[in-house]
Amino acid sequence: FLQWRPEQETRHHASLLAAALERGITSDGEIYDLDDLLSLSHDICGLQGSILDTNDLAAADFVSFLSQGHLLFLPYDADCSTKLPMLCQGAHAHCGVVVGACWRQVGSQVLDLREAGLEEAPASGEDLLLVVQHSGSRRLAVAALSAWLASNAQLESFNKSVFKVKELNLSGKVVRFKGIA
Repeated sequence: FLQWRPEQETRHHASLLAAALERGITSDGEIYDLDDLLSLSHDICGLQGSILDTNDLAAADFVSFLSQGHLLFLPYDADCSTKLPMLCQGAHAHCGVVVGACWRQVGSQVLDLREAGLEEAPASGEDLLLVVQHSGSRRLAVAALSAWLASNAQLESFNKSVFKVKELNLSGKVVRFKGIA
């Protein structure tokens, strides 16, 4: 079933890793430059995305992107066991995909993000919880938006003896891909 396709459709089974290795972006699969990641995702997967400055985003923006079916790719320092955000100056830099958001509403029923209006979203990053899927874990990590952004903002260094890195370009940024739902 998965191999079937209409006769006029051609599929390219390109590998992101192979392309990153060929372009000299990585030596082991780790990519520390969001511009490189965006270029790979467009060239190899055909994804349309943009890099956003986290300082320009409010809590409601994250809810809006998710409710529109956009994929958010968030760099942060990940705790080795829980995958929750931590502050290690980039020593444990990873990326996670934001797959949901939730917040407490007193005396209200549970609403799907697509049903809740943006006026329902909390204004504070302390009150909005992001649900993030880390590539190295089957468990979801749930923490306040403010914790994710604090972890993202301090990504300043990496272990040069272990990783091949052209440029560290993660801090204060999130990648938004449109049209994924």
